[in-house]
Amino acid sequence: MPQNPEKESNPRRTLNPFRIWLFACLAIVLTHAIVFTDWGLIGERNLSRHVVGEIGFSGYLINELALASKHWLEERSLASQSTAPYRKFLTRVKEANGSITEIQSRKNLIYIQMESVDGLSIDATYQDAPLMPFLHELRNQTCYFENTIDNTSSGRTTDGEFLALTSLPPISGTPVYRNYDLSKVPSLPRILNAHGYYTFSIHGFDGHFWNREASHHALGYSESFFRDDLDDSDTIGWGISDRSILRQAAQKISDSKRPVFAHIILLTNHHPYDHVSESIGHPSGDIAIDHIESLRYVDKSIQDFFEILERDGALNNSIIAIYSDHDSAIRKEVSDVVSIQSRQVYADSIPLIIYGLETPPRRIRKIAGLQDLPVIALQELGIPVPYSFSGNSLASQRPTLTPNNEFLSLRSGKLTRTRTEFDASTLTRMALLRPDHLKNEER
Repeated sequence: MPQNPEKESNPRRTLNPFRIWLFACLAIVLTHAIVFTDWGLIGERNLSRHVVGEIGFSGYLINELALASKHWLEERSLASQSTAPYRKFLTRVKEANGSITEIQSRKNLIYIQMESVDGLSIDATYQDAPLMPFLHELRNQTCYFENTIDNTSSGRTTDGEFLALTSLPPISGTPVYRNYDLSKVPSLPRILNAHGYYTFSIHGFDGHFWNREASHHALGYSESFFRDDLDDSDTIGWGISDRSILRQAAQKISDSKRPVFAHIILLTNHHPYDHVSESIGHPSGDIAIDHIESLRYVDKSIQDFFEILERDGALNNSIIAIYSDHDSAIRKEVSDVVSIQSRQVYADSIPLIIYGLETPPRRIRKIAGLQDLPVIALQELGIPVPYSFSGNSLASQRPTLTPNNEFLSLRSGKLTRTRTEFDASTLTRMALLRPDHLKNEER
């Protein structure tokens, strides 16, 4: 006699082990999401039309849950690690950097972050003329760092920003802007806000790209301006031209009633470096020649910016740091067509020029990194440097920390590499997730 099919399909009689496992997993994920996920952070960090458009809303949620789980596990892991080697390192850095004297007068602090410029470009000549004539001359009137390393990792431009704002090495292989909450880490905009500064960042591209808008908000800027917030009538290549961005930034600086920290992020000199050539009808087809044309445009744009500040009476009351986010990746091609007269001992270098310091102009030969910049700036302003900052002062002769767990320094004019006794990425993770535990006290 045939069996009743309804009885065979009754779930009470045929409990499927796979279903039990699936429901258990979903319950665990849901519980984790409710208990451990910072939904406010998720909303600020990554909910953009680009992410949802690329992977769908379900994929976005899965990605966010994975990141939240990863960070929770990282915090658990960091909690079990000794902070002693990291606090010891930071204490030695602080001792070498020396003390500061409180300064009552507050100068403006301006970052001009160039895109993809090699260190050699400041000293090089092309067809018997300086490759970047304004910066070529400015280096003689300022503190000019001849051996500033490209210390970025997979985050590239945003890694350069992270170094210059938090004085910490990027996490190797993990773009910090895309993968971490930046609201806890001590940062330059947060510090300057507390000292009465108006802090802003300005960039002529989409704020969602590389999660920059949310990251800048988390780092503490008073305001951030992107393409949708600005006059974009003058565009070259990826977005608003460097000349226009610098002019719009200069206007905001001049209009402010408070001292200003302005972080100006340039874009025109972006790979493949032919945007300027095409905009003026001179495409060459040679990447090095196009790059040179682009660099000259950037140089002239910065010169115009200085002239505007001088006209408006802001130049003499400003410290201006001009640096590149990372190298061009075509150093060899450029070096083949220019004359180089620099004394660089580190080939993969980037420019770093600081104008307006209360110190005689000089060339600084030691190995430097962008993590030094916020330390130097705060000391010049007479503002205490946070305990988590890993960069070196002007006076310090300590080696420079890299994301690859190396210290770089010059000894007898030669580049020296030494392995660290700690993990550089762990130092940065601690500063991001558990910054108070890096203070110099036993916990």
